[in-house]
Amino acid sequence: MLVTLFALGCGPASLLGNRFGAAARLAMTPVLGLCLGTCIFTTLLWFTAARNTYWLIPVVALVSVAIALRRGLSAMARRGETSHRSRIAALFQSLGARDAVALAVVCLVVATPLSYTLHERHSVGPTGRSIWDTDDYTAEADAMQQLSIRQAHQRLPSGASFTRLVWSSYSQGSQNLDAAPLSANVDGLLGLGATDTQSLFLIVFLVAGALGAFAAVRYLAPKPWWVAALAGVLFAGPFFLQLMADGSQAATCGLTTILPIAAVGLDTVRRSRTASLILLALLVSGLMALYPLFVPGVALAAAIMLLVIGARSWWRGS
Repeated sequence: MLVTLFALGCGPASLLGNRFGAAARLAMTPVLGLCLGTCIFTTLLWFTAARNTYWLIPVVALVSVAIALRRGLSAMARRGETSHRSRIAALFQSLGARDAVALAVVCLVVATPLSYTLHERHSVGPTGRSIWDTDDYTAEADAMQQLSIRQAHQRLPSGASFTRLVWSSYSQGSQNLDAAPLSANVDGLLGLGATDTQSLFLIVFLVAGALGAFAAVRYLAPKPWWVAALAGVLFAGPFFLQLMADGSQAATCGLTTILPIAAVGLDTVRRSRTASLILLALLVSGLMALYPLFVPGVALAAAIMLLVIGARSWWRGS
């Protein structure tokens, strides 16, 4: 899943503004990949089950990687790199050793305690104790491989399985689908079931959130360098571990987008670019699909920020 998020997100990440350095750009990649994959496969799930669409993951990933390489090599050419080989070398050398270590530390600190706990129990999860959320998320992703949203919305025959009953209930209400459509497609690509992957994918979503926090804080406060790493490491704190134990997949996925939305939104205000607006729309669309409960709060915060900026500009006569 982490490889999938990086592959899907590297194309959109190449559109980030110049104020995002190499480390922030790389750290923002999995969040953008999560939003892009969720938006694509939630849309497709309206029409057909995940078993018919999982092959699109490598296709979209290859297109995204090709866009990132093309834009990266073009940028190196504009900076004076003449040969194709020197451009590739410069592209990979743009990430400093200190930033590479900081990103690795963030990933390890967030993922290791949870992975070690599952390993000690000889388990891949699910981790939920007395809370139904994990059971529902697992059943939801399994059923998505078999039924589209429209099919699940129809009356199911008596004696339908638990997974299909859960999915039918979801499709007929206002329940958010979070990252389950993407997870169902990755499961289909790997030939696995959600019982094998749900908890492991949730760890990856926490890592993506940690990297997104790193990217946002690095953009907002580039110095001192360790502040961004600290922000990412805090995703291994008790609040997020409790969400993991409760199986709160939708809330976890929604939280991964909040700080990236703030950073990309501020970058859009600072310098009006079509690419920045597209990325902001992608992040907000991802939040809408992952956890729409947060959307009103984000919209209110954005409105207040724009009012303050407008008032300051008016006061200065600009």
